[in-house]
This record gives sequence, structure tokens and C-alpha cells, in this order.
Amino acid sequence: MSNPKLGSELLARRLRAAYNSLYFAPLVVFLALISLTYGAWQSSRTTLNSDIGSALSDRTNRMQQTIKERLATYEQVMTGGAGLIRSSQDVTKNEWHDYVSTFYATKSHGDIRGIGYIKIFNAEQLPDIQAYMQAQGITDFRIVPDTPRSVYTAVLYNEPADAPRLIGADMFTIPERHDAMVRSRDSAQASITPPVKSLDTTTEQPVMVIFFPQYKSGSVTDTVTNRQRSIEGYTYTIIKAHDFFNGIMAENNADNGMVLRVASQKPSEWSVLYESDQYKQANGAREYTFTAQTMEVYGQTWKLSYGFQNHELVRPQRRIIPLLTLLAGLLFSLLLAEVIYLLLKARAREFSDLKEQAVDLAKDELLSLASHQLRTPATTVKQYLGMVLQGFAGDITTTQQSLLNKAYAGNERQLYIINEMLHIAKIDAGRIVLARHKTDIVKLVRDILFEAQPDIDEANHTVKQTLPTRPLYLQIDEHMLRMAIENLVSNAIKYT
Repeated sequence: MSNPKLGSELLARRLRAAYNSLYFAPLVVFLALISLTYGAWQSSRTTLNSDIGSALSDRTNRMQQTIKERLATYEQVMTGGAGLIRSSQDVTKNEWHDYVSTFYATKSHGDIRGIGYIKIFNAEQLPDIQAYMQAQGITDFRIVPDTPRSVYTAVLYNEPADAPRLIGADMFTIPERHDAMVRSRDSAQASITPPVKSLDTTTEQPVMVIFFPQYKSGSVTDTVTNRQRSIEGYTYTIIKAHDFFNGIMAENNADNGMVLRVASQKPSEWSVLYESDQYKQANGAREYTFTAQTMEVYGQTWKLSYGFQNHELVRPQRRIIPLLTLLAGLLFSLLLAEVIYLLLKARAREFSDLKEQAVDLAKDELLSLASHQLRTPATTVKQYLGMVLQGFAGDITTTQQSLLNKAYAGNERQLYIINEMLHIAKIDAGRIVLARHKTDIVKLVRDILFEAQPDIDEANHTVKQTLPTRPLYLQIDEHMLRMAIENLVSNAIKYT
């Protein structure tokens, strides 16, 4: 069975070892700086996303505002047309032409396919309407479709007049136009169709038709029922979808990398109103940022999908700030952790050296003390043995002399070892002081070899001396140099 106490003690020892490790402090600093770097990176990303969001919001809001302003202009024209009709029940084709011409004169409106008037009348009024239109030069005026019915809702005027197929068209019989007209009638406000096919052959692009109700003069229109009873006709504007949104794009400098797709909501699907040339190519590209918004337009819901080139939203230099923040933080964290590690390592090395020096000093002092304490009794033994051998204690036998000589030689060897230990201790402690004086090194070498001759002969060695014949004087410490040469000769004798 495992011992929980032993396990906890082992864990505690490991934690203490990790804490005392050179890597602990640098690791803590590194992790702390990494946390700060992550926070700075996240803050920088949040700021960048906020800037991108602000840029997107500004551009999309401007687009929607431009759309609203342009549609409001068309609504004003239709409102004015309805007022003209209400004030004069006999507005002629030429009067309508003159009215619409004032609108075209102020600005070019290439996205407009037609601005017209729709009259509501019953079957009994049909002959009078046909006679009235023929009197204005429209000799082939007829209602389309010409199926007999109790109420007709036919186009009487359309400007420009280059779309003759629109004259006489009963838009109330066409489903999507019918729905927009009903909404306009019941709400007393403008209403727009989803994208529909144009009734004339001069344009192939889808169109949108805005209807504005025109009620009988002096009628009460406070309720839906009253509006249905009072409706007399509609003014309308036919807008070419592609040209309309191309104009909106041009007003918003969309040539600088913006793409747009507009869809109108139908009961079960979205119907594309407009798609700029590069939209499909840009969709999904990393160089673009996409966003989508919906807006309510005269009873229809439009979904506008925008794509903007990244550099148009935020400068490239601004986009790389989060990455630079992350890289700079990582680099700084690594460098600071490395500096702290190196400083701690140098400090640990310095502490270790001081500790080793203290240990060496204590060892040298102990060795010196021990050698000194050993040399004192050994010297005393040497003195007494020498006195006995010299006869101070009386005559000794041959056997006694032999034993005493061996003891004396052993004591000499012991003193030699003790002196060597003291000498080494002094060297390690740095307490050796050289006593230099003029010394004949030739004589010194001869004396050492002469003293070592018995040991040389005993080891059956020969020594060849090649020394100068005259003295060679040097300023040296004779004792230290003698010791060094004696050690060399002794080693040569022992190990040759």
C-alpha cells in the first residue's frame, strides 16, 4: 500500500526543488509576461475589430442613406403627380409630359424607365376613356388584357413616351404589381414591387415599380375602408434595378473595391435585384470583408450584402498591429526570461565559488593545524631517538641500535610527509613567501644528485650529469627550488 504521508513529503520536496531551481523565476516572469502579451493582443484585436466595424457601419449606412434619398426623390415626384391629378381632373398627356420633364431637367435619371399615371374606372366609363385617349392622339389605345370586367386599372400616361406597350396596361391584373397596389391603396403610402419583368421590350433587366395612391379630391381616407372607396388611381415610377444600384454605387465611390448584392424577400425565397460584376469573384476572398444588412423599402425587405476590400476599411499598417503586439510581447518575454536566467546562473556560480573557497580554506586550515600538531610530537621523537643512538642513555646493543635506526628512519619519513602536507596547505592558502637570494644552481643540482646517489644505486640506475664547469648564479628561493628538483629526482628513481 502506498503511504500518503510519504507521497506528500515527496511532492513537497519536488516543489521545493522546483522553487529553488534556476528555471523557476524566469518561468514565472515568462508566464506573467505572456499573460500580459495575450491581454494586449486581445485588446489590440478588439480595437481593430471595432475600427473595422465602425468603417463597415459608416459605409453601409451611407449606402442605405443614398438609397433612401433617391427613393424619396421619386416619391416626391409621384406625390406631386397625384396632387396635379387631384387638382385638375382633366390632366392631358402634354401636361403630364411637361410635369415629368421638370423632374428630368434637374438631373439625369438613367435608372428611370417611366413615370406614369394609372386611372381606375368602371366598365361604363370605358368608352369615354377610349374616346378621351384617342382625342389626345393615341388612336390605338386599348386595355390589356381586354377581358371584360367591372373595374379597370389602366395606364393612361407614361413618360418618356418610348414605351407604347405600357399605355393601356392594367397592372392590377398582374400579381406582384397587384399586391403592391393593394398595399399602397390600403396604407395611403408608397409601395414597391419585388423585381419583376418589364412590360415593354426596351429593357431586359428586372424592374421595380413604386406605386403611390391618388384618392378623390375631398375624400376621407382615415380608415382602410374609406381608402378603398376613395381610390381613384395611382402614380408610379418604374426603376431599372441594375441602373438604380449602379448609380447608388457610383455616388458612394464603389469603384474603390466595393461589391454589392441586393435581394428582395419573397414569401419563400430571396429574389436577386442586383449583383455587381465582381461580387461572385470577391465572395469568400481573403482580401474582402463582407457584411449584410436588411432594410425596409416601401413594404419590401431588401437584403444588402456588401463586400469591401480590407485596405479600404483599415490601413494595412493598422491591421498588423495585433500581430506585431503578439510577436513583440513573445520576444520581450523570452529575452527578459533569458536575462533573468543568466543573472541567476551567474549569481549561483558566484555563490558556489565562494562556498568552494570557504570549504577549501577550511580544509587548508584543518590540514595545516593537523600537520602542525603531528610535527611537534614527531620532532620530539626524533630528538630522543637521536640522543639514545648517540649514547646519552648508555651503551646499546647491536640489535637495539638496528631497531632504533629503523625507528629513526621511519620517523624521518613521517616528518617528511608532515612537512609536505604543511607545504601544500601553505600553497593552497597562498601563504608561501619566496626568499630569493643569489644561489649557484650548478652546485645545488650536484648536491641533490650526491644526496640521492644511495637511492640511485639501490634502484640500479645511473645518472649522466651535463652541467657547466663554472658556477651559474640565479636569484632564487634555494629551499623551494631544491624541493622541486628533489621531487623530480625522487619520481625518476621510483618510476623509471
